[in-house]
Amino acid sequence: MSDRSSSMQQLVNWCWHLIPRSNPYHQRRLTHRYCQKKQKVKRLWIGAGVIILLNPTPPVAIVVALFTTFLAFSILDETS
Repeated sequence: MSDRSSSMQQLVNWCWHLIPRSNPYHQRRLTHRYCQKKQKVKRLWIGAGVIILLNPTPPVAIVVALFTTFLAFSILDETS
């Protein structure tokens, strides 16, 4: 019976760590500035998709996708 209760306690502890807590990193996603950044990234990806659709060759698609990914991460970086 002890093994069952200890495994149940381990399960409860594991689930407890999955519950989102209030932390400053999560709270920054709710700010107006971060929402503006997400809108910029959304427009950037839409523009990149249009470029890829206008010239649908694999080299263009790969270069545009990689460059857009770099820009998106740079825009959403939390240090700025």
